[in-house]
Amino acid sequence: MGIARALSDGSAFARSLVGTPYYYSPELCEDKPYNEKSDIWALGVVMVRDHSGVVGFRTVMLFSL
Repeated sequence: MGIARALSDGSAFARSLVGTPYYYSPELCEDKPYNEKSDIWALGVVMVRDHSGVVGFRTVMLFSL
């Protein structure tokens, strides 16, 4: 089971929220509409994690991400 969303012709942004907060873009953390740039952000986080072996953003409290 996956999560996908097709945007309508009149909308360039989505508002759904799924996944681990470590990969959230700043727009998602601030509960703002987002587009494909958030996917590029998440890809960058994955690449940094894979290269360095650690998650780029660590915190004790989720909301401080």
